[in-house]
Amino acid sequence: MKQSSKQNRKTSFQIGKVRGDLRGKIWYLTYLENGKRLRPKIGADKEEARQMAARNNSQIESHTHSVFNFDPVGIDDLQQRWLNHHEPVLRSSLQTIRRYRAAITRMLTMWNALMNVTGPPNTP
Repeated sequence: MKQSSKQNRKTSFQIGKVRGDLRGKIWYLTYLENGKRLRPKIGADKEEARQMAARNNSQIESHTHSVFNFDPVGIDDLQQRWLNHHEPVLRSSLQTIRRYRAAITRMLTMWNALMNVTGPPNTP
């Protein structure tokens, strides 16, 4: 008896420690990073999912963070990291960094004032 094309289609693949699964029309990757199971949504393209699986597997094997994992950072720390990146890496002038710092401070002041008036976004 002949199988239909839907039954012949593979709905999963494995590249190293990363597994790709097709759920409906969307590919998901499944892997463990630092003991935590991650299952990012990739999209409808199997080849893109395979490429991401290969990239994530190489990052897992080299013990670096995958593109789907990040460390939460506070606003103040993020601001300081960004400003520290500008001087030695992008070679921005000190005056440019001062302007950036003033603009960010002003933006945060306005944000805090707005939050005090309206409350955090998406609150019931």
